[in-house]
This record gives sequence, structure tokens and C-alpha cells, in this order.
Amino acid sequence: MNLPKIPLISSQVEPFLSAYDTLPLQKRLFYASYAAGDATQVQSRDRDRWLLNKWKKISRHEKQWFQLYGVIVELTCGFGIVATVAFATVYHLVRGDATKSTAMQIFLAFSAKKNLIAIITPPKNPTTAIKCIWGIRVITTLWVVLGHAAVFIADFVEEADELKRNVLNYFFYQPLTNAPISVDVFFVIGAMIPTWYSWKYWSEFYRHRLLRLWPAYLYVILLSIIRFPVLRYHENFPLWGHDDFGVECSKHWWENALFINAFTDGRCLPWTWYMGTEFTFFAISPIFLLLLKRSALLGIAISAIIIIASSVSLAVETSRYNFPPTQLLHFIPQNFNQDSML
Repeated sequence: MNLPKIPLISSQVEPFLSAYDTLPLQKRLFYASYAAGDATQVQSRDRDRWLLNKWKKISRHEKQWFQLYGVIVELTCGFGIVATVAFATVYHLVRGDATKSTAMQIFLAFSAKKNLIAIITPPKNPTTAIKCIWGIRVITTLWVVLGHAAVFIADFVEEADELKRNVLNYFFYQPLTNAPISVDVFFVIGAMIPTWYSWKYWSEFYRHRLLRLWPAYLYVILLSIIRFPVLRYHENFPLWGHDDFGVECSKHWWENALFINAFTDGRCLPWTWYMGTEFTFFAISPIFLLLLKRSALLGIAISAIIIIASSVSLAVETSRYNFPPTQLLHFIPQNFNQDSML
């Protein structure tokens, strides 16, 4: 087989691998270069996992990690945070948390004991929580873990195609093949929260959510930019995917920081698409709630129109492109579009 001509310039590789119209060429290259196993395994791979892991790159750094100032500063800050948590926890256990000093209150805010108690203690005001949601969250979280385990294990089992056939043909594997629906459960829970809160607590809800997510989120993005390019390369595993988070987050970090990555390609930490999508829902939900408050009939009518339009457009797209009824990832039956995850 004659290999397709592909870009040799490194700056052209990522566009080639990301373009939809090059998928046939990518498959041909995969078939020609795949040295072990059945080449048809490509049909059971999801986005960016069939050919792209075969690309080999060398570390872009000419210096060791301990010679890079950014890495040293980031590691120092990271270990500083860990040390602060450790000392604050020990102090809390030995001396307690009773103090009037603002500085000590800030210091004790890092106590693991204090934060664990805050996490597991139910709110004092029962009107600010729907207790049954806690159990639904636990069950749905386990469902998410189960679904991810089923997806990622397919990359490591010896008979991936047999696993795929078993999962598709047995009814009791439905929780695995329909695991993406677990995300919809969290969307429903997220929709219930702002509707449950009274107008009095709305500003508190949004403020608390931003303070809880933003600092940790920005820190993880910073880790991806500074530390990931260094740790990703290893002499015993010199394989790089084309989704280099160090490069992508350097260019697209602001999309994640503003929670608009759900509207873009989401190359920086692509699994955070959920946070961007949920933030969008929280941002537009007051529009519908205000309409319902102004006129129940008007609010219900507009909501119904949008729901129907969204459902119809999704049905049309599913039929037009022969998508499966749910995102089955590795486990897509042959009668459906095998590139549906792209």
C-alpha cells in the first residue's frame, strides 16, 4: 500500500490530524503502520486514540526540569500549599480552631480537618438543600466511574473486539453502553439547584460556585502549561499524543478560564467540557426563571418551544449522520457511523 502524503512540518501535523476530511488518509496510514494485532481495531477506538498515539516526538526542552525557572516556582508553590495544609491540620488537631486573629483564621482555613467537616456537615438552613440529591449524586458518580472504567479498559485487554461484542450483545451491559447518560443526570441536578434557590440566595450561590471552582481550576490549567510538557516525556515512553496540553493550554487557557470551552474545540483539558457546559446553563437559567416569574404561561410556552426545537434538531442530526442513540464510545455497532465521536 502506498502511504498517503502527509505534512512533514511539525506545525502542519496537528491541523492534519484534527481535520475531518483527512480521516480516510489517517485510517490508511494507520493500517499501513500498525505492526501488531488486528488493524480493524481502529473501529473500536474513540476520538484521538487510533492513530494519534503512534506519533513520536522528542521533548522540546533543551534543559532538565530542575533548570527551568517556571517549573521550580510552580513546584515550590505546590509543595508550599501541601506544607501549609499539613501544618494547619496539625495545629488544628493540637490547639483547636478558636482564634480571633484574622491571619490565624486564614491559616486554619487550610486545615484538612476543618474542610472535611465542612464537606460532610449538612447545611444549617434546610431550605438551601435538597437532601435526596445527595444520594442521587453518589449513585450517578459511581455510574460515571463504571462507564469510564469500561471505556479505558478496552485499550488494555488482549481481546478488545471480543469485549466489544459482549458488551453490545448482552442486555445487562446497558449501564455501560448508556453510561454517558449519567452526565445528563448531573445536568438535571444542576438545573434543579438554581430553581430551588430563592432569589435571596442566588448571588450567594453564584459567588460560592466561582470561589469553589475558579482557584483550583486555574491552578490545574497552570500545571498543564508549566509541568505537563516536562513530565509527559520519558525515555521509556517517548510517545506523545497530538493533544499536547502544555501547548494547547498555552494558547487556549482563557477559554477555560471564562468557561466558554464548550463552544470551542476544547483542546485545553478537553474533559472540562462539562464545566463549561454547566456554567452556560447556570448563566442562561435566570432568563427562563424570570419569564416564569413574570408570566407562568409565557415562561412555559418559551421553554416548551426551545425544548421541542432542540429535540427536533438533535433527531434530524442523528438521522442525517447515522449517529447511535447515545455516545457509545468504543462500543459503536457497525450499522452506525463509526466516527460519531468526532
